[in-house]
Amino acid sequence: MNFRDNWGSTLSLILGALMFLGAVGQITNQDARLGGLVAGPVMIVGALIYRSAKKRRETHSNIVIRSIAELVGVFVILFLAFGQNDLKQRLITDPFPNFIIPVWALIVYVFAVYQAFVVNRKSD
Repeated sequence: MNFRDNWGSTLSLILGALMFLGAVGQITNQDARLGGLVAGPVMIVGALIYRSAKKRRETHSNIVIRSIAELVGVFVILFLAFGQNDLKQRLITDPFPNFIIPVWALIVYVFAVYQAFVVNRKSD
């Protein structure tokens, strides 16, 4: 895999790291919205599980360890997004990092898994 094949997930990794570091830098600010503390790691984990599913599709293999690691990544995203205190208020005040990014990461991952499943069925 090269950069041209993974430009979207690479961009997501970079933006996720920058978003997380930016939120960490604002922790001492009383008025700061700290959505990046959730959105940054969600973007990073989402990009990693997407890459893993894509690699599974390209190698035509269904490795159990890779599938378990992807499942753990999905649970991490779900926990980070929906395991927050006062989730209803966070969804109302700042829906992008608390709802849209996690849902988008899960949709993209499900799409990659579906593609891997279709490719592996055709090769059998």
